[in-house]
Amino acid sequence: LMIGRESGTVLRYTLPEIKQDNKYTLRCKPAELSLNCNSTRMGIIDANGTLTFLEVEIKGKGTAKPNNIGQHLSFERKDVWDMKWSEDNPELFAIMEKARMYIFRGLE
Repeated sequence: LMIGRESGTVLRYTLPEIKQDNKYTLRCKPAELSLNCNSTRMGIIDANGTLTFLEVEIKGKGTAKPNNIGQHLSFERKDVWDMKWSEDNPELFAIMEKARMYIFRGLE
């Protein structure tokens, strides 16, 4: 369970215990948050229409916490007003930028 606040704080809770698992601080004031299908990446559209990504978790990398968890990724797009993740591929997403739709596989 992820709860995003207007202040830019995102809280992650485990279920069914409802225990806080992690806390992420965003660099912006989010207008829309979206998790991919395996909950490893979060797409963030801020109040200015800038799309950025947050690495939430890395699957299959062992029990040690890698350094890039909770870090903003270098990918950034301007004038984005909507984004949707694929339902079956965690790397695939589509964005609406101005009057065009772009489809990305990974961050390329």
